[in-house]
Amino acid sequence: MKAKELLTPKSKLTTLFSDMNIKQALEIILKSGLTGVPVLERESKRYLYSVSTSALLKKVVEAQDLAKTYEEPLASVPLERMSLAASVDANVQNLIDLIVNQNFVPIVDNTGVFQGIVTRKAVINYLCDLAEL
Repeated sequence: MKAKELLTPKSKLTTLFSDMNIKQALEIILKSGLTGVPVLERESKRYLYSVSTSALLKKVVEAQDLAKTYEEPLASVPLERMSLAASVDANVQNLIDLIVNQNFVPIVDNTGVFQGIVTRKAVINYLCDLAEL
């Protein structure tokens, strides 16, 4: 099975753009209720990295000047870990290696354009179906 068969499409996801400031990103991610969100380049829609709610909140809590910090670019938030992306044509076995260490795997086409994510839950459900659990 290929990644594209387990994909949650980008149209159903919350994403952020790299040109957003911290306040804009924080408002979106907190409204979503998610623990992490893919960050895309606005024009090309290419996947860059994923940012966690905790990393954003930590940046704000540690701020000495909150107003100034809110205006800083999203890229100024240190990444807690790198969420590696996979191709839409990747086999599920390749996703398993990634999903062990990530809540979701960002999925990109052959030019790096973000297509969606495969969640840990989708991979577990697939494996349970294989094992007929």
